[in-house]
Parts: sequence; C-alpha cells; structure tokens
Amino acid sequence: MSINTNNKSQALNPKQIPSTKFKYPNNKVWDLGFRYCLEFRISDLEFLIFFSVFCLLSSAYGDELRTQAIKAYNNGDFETARKKVEQFLLCTPDSNLTPEFLYFAAKFKKNSQDALAFYEKIITQFPESKFVPYALYSTAQHFYAKKNYRPALSIYKKIATDYKTSEIAKEAIKWVEAIQKFYFIQVGCFEQIENATLIAQKIKDPIIVKEDKYHKVWIGPFKSKDEARSLLLNLPIPGFIIKLQ
Repeated sequence: MSINTNNKSQALNPKQIPSTKFKYPNNKVWDLGFRYCLEFRISDLEFLIFFSVFCLLSSAYGDELRTQAIKAYNNGDFETARKKVEQFLLCTPDSNLTPEFLYFAAKFKKNSQDALAFYEKIITQFPESKFVPYALYSTAQHFYAKKNYRPALSIYKKIATDYKTSEIAKEAIKWVEAIQKFYFIQVGCFEQIENATLIAQKIKDPIIVKEDKYHKVWIGPFKSKDEARSLLLNLPIPGFIIKLQ
C-alpha cells in the first residue's frame, strides 16, 4: 500500500511509513559535547558518559515527537501534528528521522510550490532515505498539476527505473504510461516569454512550457492524434502535433 499524498484525512499508519532509526554521532552533537568538556574541564570518560546520555535523550525525544505527531494526525488534529513536526526539525535537524519529518512538513504546506523546497532537501541531503522516491513522486505530481508535463514525465521515469522496489514505483509507471499517450499541439517557440504570451492570447486554454532557454506554447493534452489533428485544422495560427516520450 502506498502513502496517499493527496488526502490528509487518511489515517497515517506508522507501519506504512519507511522505517528509520537515529544515527549518532553527528557534528552538532560532538561540537556541543566538546564545548561542554572545555568549559567544565571534564575527563574523557566523563565526556563519553555525557555523550551517551545525550544521544539516548535525543533519540527518545525524536521518537516521542514522532509518536505524538502521528497520534495527532490520526485524530484529525493537523495543527498539533504540524507543530510537532516543526518542533522536531527545529530541535533535531540532522537525525535519520529528518527525511520523514521533512516529508510530512511538506504535506502540511497549503501551496505545493512551498513544499518543493522540503522535497528537494530530502532528495539532495538524504539520498539514501526511503523517503526519496516519495519526495520525487510528490514533486512530479506538482509539475503535472501545473501542466508542466515533460519534467513530470522525467521524474516519474526516474522513480520507475531507479526505485523499482519502492511501493510508489507502480504508481509512477502508471503515470508514465498515461502521459506518453498524450498528444499536444505546439503553436510557438520563443526565447522571450512576452512573445509566447502574445501567441497564447490568440488561442483557448494555452500552456506555456519553459524548456531550456525557450518558452513553448502548447494546446492539450489530447487523448488521440485524431483529436489533436481535428483542432489543429481549425486553429487561427499554424502549429504541429507533438507527443512526449
């Protein structure tokens, strides 16, 4: 069963979430302990004891926040769940639980554009995390919703090929197959966005797609080539049919 990233009312079962564990030491913890050691001039043995206790408390604190966040989420108390997630990221930003909390922090964002930064952080800073394919999938969903079909297709393909064992891979494959069946009509390609906008104003329901340094004006998607051809014949401006691969 895959994680439903679109409906916050769905119960969040911890067993559905990729398991993660704390991994210490990290630089921030060592720095804190080292400063403590210098200030109070404690011995190496005392420092190791202090460090061990600190790690245990930090681990327990992170696990407790996770439990509280999930409980609040499942009870429909999304505001409390959001605060617990933000509290964890503020107090414990570099643990192995961080990708999970970043993922759910993204889900609490009302604007999917604001969530992208959290997904990007998971992908780039925690490349081995089990949450990477989920972050990629959510990013692709954002692009698709914005009618930016080519990058969406590219990310879905990446999930399907690089994360074959992930539960979300099956969903990604479905999206790849669906998008590759689409047809579009391209009526313009310009370096300047202003020129693309002028052309877009002449047609109904245009899509302006930014690819490299060019702004392309598309119409679509169409489920069949015949459907696209039928509209193309009645357009006031010339164009041609394209299909994403």
